Amino acid sequence: MRFKSLDGSNEDSFVYVQKLAKDTVSVGPFPSQAGCELLLTSLAGKRIEDGTGRLIDRYWIDDQLIKSWKSNCVEQHGETCSEILLPHLARPRLAWLIDVAENRIVDASEEYAYVALSYLWGGKDMLKLTKQNLMTLRQPKALSGANLPQTIADAIKIVRLLGERYLWVDALCIVQDDDETRDYLITHMTSVYANAILTIVAADGADADFGIRGLKGISSPRDNPCVLELGEGTVLNSPGGSGIGESMWNDRGWTFQEYLFSRRRLIFVGQSVRWECSTSCYCEEYTKANILPTEESCSQYESDNTPIRRAFRHLPPKFPTMIGYDTLVSGYNGRQLTYSEDAVAAFSGVINALEPYYHGGFLWGLPVMFLDISLLWRARLHQNSESGTSRFHRRSDPRLPGSRFLHAPTWSWAGWQGQVESASTWRNEDWVMFSFDEWFYHADPIKRVIPLVKWSICEAKDAPPVDVPLQNEWYRWKSLYLTSKTREEHLPSGWTRTTIDYPEDGIYPLDASSASFHGRLPRLDRHRDKYPPSCYFTHESLDSIKFCHPMPLRSEVSHEDAVRRSSGRYLCCKTQRATFYIERPEDVWSLETSKLSVWDTQIRASRMQRQERDSSDGFLVVDDPSYISDDFGSHSAASIAVELVVVSMMYRVRSGKRWEEPMGKENPQFYNVLWVERIDGISYRKGVGEVHRSAWDKQAREKIELILG
Repeated sequence: MRFKSLDGSNEDSFVYVQKLAKDTVSVGPFPSQAGCELLLTSLAGKRIEDGTGRLIDRYWIDDQLIKSWKSNCVEQHGETCSEILLPHLARPRLAWLIDVAENRIVDASEEYAYVALSYLWGGKDMLKLTKQNLMTLRQPKALSGANLPQTIADAIKIVRLLGERYLWVDALCIVQDDDETRDYLITHMTSVYANAILTIVAADGADADFGIRGLKGISSPRDNPCVLELGEGTVLNSPGGSGIGESMWNDRGWTFQEYLFSRRRLIFVGQSVRWECSTSCYCEEYTKANILPTEESCSQYESDNTPIRRAFRHLPPKFPTMIGYDTLVSGYNGRQLTYSEDAVAAFSGVINALEPYYHGGFLWGLPVMFLDISLLWRARLHQNSESGTSRFHRRSDPRLPGSRFLHAPTWSWAGWQGQVESASTWRNEDWVMFSFDEWFYHADPIKRVIPLVKWSICEAKDAPPVDVPLQNEWYRWKSLYLTSKTREEHLPSGWTRTTIDYPEDGIYPLDASSASFHGRLPRLDRHRDKYPPSCYFTHESLDSIKFCHPMPLRSEVSHEDAVRRSSGRYLCCKTQRATFYIERPEDVWSLETSKLSVWDTQIRASRMQRQERDSSDGFLVVDDPSYISDDFGSHSAASIAVELVVVSMMYRVRSGKRWEEPMGKENPQFYNVLWVERIDGISYRKGVGEVHRSAWDKQAREKIELILG
C-alpha cells in the first residue's frame, strides 16, 4: 500500500498492512512480518465508520479531552469511583496543601478536596518545604516566582485546568525537617493518595525537572509518533509510545502504593496521556470512552503495567489470602529505592491497608497469621530486566558494623532487593475451595505446610524473647474445624456448613453457572480425589466463596493484636540444625545458578560425572547466586558444606489431587529449611529449600536456640 504522512513527507513509500481486528491493523515493511500496530480512524465526512482510533496532534494534547474524562467520571460513575478503595483508609492529618489559585502553601482544611501528584524526585536539588521557608511560601504568589521543579510547576497548572483548587505534593506539603510529621505521613502515605480526588501520574523522565509535556499554554511540547493517511477516508494512528512498564517511575519503590490506592489517575507516559478509574480506562488515541485495550487491540498498553495491575486486582481483599499478599509483594520488591533502608517504609501504606484483613497484623512485612508459610518466600529463579537489578541480593551486609540494624532482617523479603517468586508460598493456600479469584484444584504441585516450632521476637540478641501472638492462626482454625464433625453451633458467628451430596457420576459443580474458570470447569471429582471433601463452609458476607474451613475475617480482627515491625528484628525458636552439602555448579560464576541439589554426604555431592545419579536429598534456592561463587571461590572443590535449620514440615499433593489426608493423618515427607550463616551468634538467611524427612532424620542433628537476624 502506498502512503503519505499529513506533513507531506514519506511520499511514494510502501508498507504491507495486516488486519488484526475490526479497528486495528499491523503495518510492516514485509508481507510476512507483523510490524507496528496502528488504529483505524475515521475522518469527518468520510465513509468509513468502524475506526475507533482518534487522530491526535503530534505535539499537543487536547486539554478538553482530559477535562471530559474527569467530568464523565465524576458525573456518571457515582460511588464506584468516588468512594476510596478501602473504607478504613481515613483521610490523614494533612498539614499543608498548595493553593493553585493563590500560588502558595496554605493550611490543609478537612473540607478541602485535593489532587495528589505522583512523580520522580531524581537526584537533583529542588525546592522543599522546611521550617525556615514555611512562612515565606505561605505568602500570596510565593510559588509564582519560586524556582519550582518543572513537573510540579506543570502539575499546578493542570490542577487549575481541571477546575480544582488544591494540590498535594510531598516535597512542598511535608515539612522535610519535621521528623514527627514526616514519619507520620510516610506511614499513612496510602491514605494520602486514597483520599485524593485524583492523582496526576507524571511517569515520563528521570527527575522532577522533566515536566509534564504536551499541554499548550502549560508545558513544553511533546513528540508523539507521526500520523499516517492511507486514503479512502482512513488514517492510521499509532498507539502511544513507551508505556509505564518502561518508565523510571515504574521502577521506583515509593510510586507503587501511590498508584495502587489512587481512586482516579491521570497518567502522562510515553508522550501520551491516559485516564484510569474504577469504572473505565480512557486512552488518548481511542474514541470510545469505555474501551479497555487488550493484547489484541493494544498490546503495548496491556503488557506495560502488568505487575501493578495484577496487584490492583487484589484490593480490597475479600478475605485473608496468600495469593493476594504475594502478588502485592512481587509487584513491589523488584523496584528501586534511593535509600535501601526505606524498603518497609515504602510498603508500610500497603501493610496498613491490609492489616485489618490479616489476623495478628504483620511482622517486617510478613503476615503473622501465615508466618510459617510466608517465611518460605524465595527469589525468582530468573530475574528479568523489569526489576531494574541484575540479581537478587541483600540490602545490607551483616558483616559491616551497624549496617545490619538499618535494614529489614534477612528472614523478611524486605531485607532483599529483587523479584520474589510468589508461587513458592501461595501454593500452600489450602483454605479456599473455590472463588472466581482463586481456584487451585488443578495446581501442581500443591504444598501443605505443617507448623513445627513456636516463634518469638526480641529487640536484641540478649533481650528476653516475647511470643508472637496469633502466629499461624490459619493452621489453628484448620485444626479446630477439620478435626471434628463441626456441628453448626460450634461454628463462629456468620459461618455455615454445607454437606456435599455427590451425584452418581461423582462430579460436583462448585459454581452453579457452569462457567469455565481459566478454561476449566470448577468442580469436584469424587473418583479422581483420594479424599474428596464432604462439606464446605460459607460466610454470610462472602456467600459466593466456598471455604475448606472457616477463617478469621476482617470483622474478627483487632488492631490491638497487630504485631508492629518495631517489636523486634530477631525471630527466635527452638529447632534443629544439620550440615548438608551442595554440589559445585557447572558454571560457578553464573548468576543464573540459584537452585541446587542438596546431599547428605560430601561424597554423594561430589559424584559429578556419573550418568545415573542418586536421587538428591532435597534442594536449595539460593537467595543471592553470588554466594555460590564466593563460597566455592577459585578452589576446585566439588562440593561445600551448608548449615541448614528446620522451620516447618511439608507434604506435597501431586497430579491434581486437590484433597489430601484428613487432619491428623498427614504424612509430611519434607522439612522446610533455611540455609543460614552465623555471625556473632546470629543466623542470617542465605537461601530456602526442602530436605527429605528420611534424610534429615538420619543426619547428625543438633538442637539449637535459633536467632534469625
